[in-house]
Amino acid sequence: MTENEIEVTELEPERRVAVRSIEAAVPFTSSWTFTPVDGGTRVDWRWDVELRAWQRPFGPLVAALFRRALRPDLARLKSMMEAGEL
Repeated sequence: MTENEIEVTELEPERRVAVRSIEAAVPFTSSWTFTPVDGGTRVDWRWDVELRAWQRPFGPLVAALFRRALRPDLARLKSMMEAGEL
């Protein structure tokens, strides 16, 4: 588990939120866009990681670790949504 300090850089209630890291092992920006669709809301989530020069050779490994770390959270979110908990 890691902790990151972030700053909200953009906020449009019920439409979009964007953040950037202030303190993080790997600097990043992230945004979420919410679009109404039939019967619900589409969420588009984007991450941009800013690898430092010495970190760049490890880019594919960082991407794989990131996917692996997020997979359980996304599965849990899907389960909660399908169960009507959210």
